[in-house]
Amino acid sequence: MLPAIASAAVISLADPYRSDGGKPVVLAGLLDHLADRLGAENVHYVLIGGRPPGPPERFPVRLHELPGSPALHRLTGLFTRTFTRRAPLQEALLWSPRLARDLDRLLGTLSVDLEIYDTNRTGQYANARRDTRRVCYLDDLMSVRYARMLQAMARYPDMDMQPLGTFAEQVPAPLRLLAATRPAQRGLLTLERRLMRDSEDRAAQVFDRSLLVSVDEAERLAQRAGVSAERVMAIPPLVDVTTPHRERRPHATPDYVFLGLLSAPHNEDGLRHVLGEVWPRLLRKRPDARLRVIGRGARPGLLRAARPHGDSVVFEGFVDDLDEVLSRATAMVNILRFGTGVKIKILEALGRGLPVVCSTVGAEGVRSGEGTGLLVADEPDGQVEALMHLTDPVANLVASEEASAHFAERYARKAAFAAYDAALGLDVDYR
Repeated sequence: MLPAIASAAVISLADPYRSDGGKPVVLAGLLDHLADRLGAENVHYVLIGGRPPGPPERFPVRLHELPGSPALHRLTGLFTRTFTRRAPLQEALLWSPRLARDLDRLLGTLSVDLEIYDTNRTGQYANARRDTRRVCYLDDLMSVRYARMLQAMARYPDMDMQPLGTFAEQVPAPLRLLAATRPAQRGLLTLERRLMRDSEDRAAQVFDRSLLVSVDEAERLAQRAGVSAERVMAIPPLVDVTTPHRERRPHATPDYVFLGLLSAPHNEDGLRHVLGEVWPRLLRKRPDARLRVIGRGARPGLLRAARPHGDSVVFEGFVDDLDEVLSRATAMVNILRFGTGVKIKILEALGRGLPVVCSTVGAEGVRSGEGTGLLVADEPDGQVEALMHLTDPVANLVASEEASAHFAERYARKAAFAAYDAALGLDVDYR
């Protein structure tokens, strides 16, 4: 039997409380769980790269900041690790011998019982010599995501793909320019898919446990890497709905929300599809409809795609009070053409009783269909029909109640904590 866990450290490049992406939601949930189970004083968060400028916010556990990889180390890693096919780009550009030494020294000093590495990017620094339980949170299978991006590029020749997505800020400017052409994008995705697959398989084989948010992807990785199902598990993201949310009061006119980081390729492409194929059809039926786009990172081309729709499409950027937006919305729109894993935005909606209109890809990893609050359609006419259906107040109320019940059953705090206990090997009395 493994020894009981009394302390833990989470190692990440992301600040869980300073971003509007899906990853910080998961990390904040893990910290919430660990602090509840072990006590905040026994939980450490190692933030590589430090916190962004601005007034410091209170951190709920013990925070340790380490400098990130110097630019010279990133370029060296690119030539010595990616070009030699030893590591994917996402790892090579974040590799630093200095950081490896600093992190190893810090973790040796902390001497925790459990180390949780946030994806392969930090997992590459795990020291197998240390006598501790090691977990890698992989999030989604990036190799599968890259494969689907390649398929989408072949299927939709007019797609404006930005394969680097949110990782672009870590990439040297010359390489970003090289990735701007279609052939270079395909080449980059093909190489990264192969190297990332090797890295994911290696994580499943080396770490005591690897975690994903999708049950299907967890099963896929275990089979692919040749390890037992106990070595690769899925955990539900913990979305904070413990505090009272506003009662739903949908606008009298149709008011839809598209939520997500717009620099993420799947979100940008999904919104382009909505603007080009779905929204014009909907406006013909309901000229008074409005689409509120919430999220940072809209590129100029995306803004231009919305101009023909005038005031019916509004880009609002980051919104502090998401409750107010979602409580007044008719539905959330999550129509995507590619992507992987569970979309956190869906859980944000379900937890607030907001119905969601999805494509099959957008609903991946979440139970959908009758009684779930998720309406799925893959063709523009069907998507418009689902959006129109929810303009009826009675139909919207029914779907809202189904969404709330769905969330309570599968994603509420108690259910998520039980899953985390099992995944992290915590011996907990459930009284």
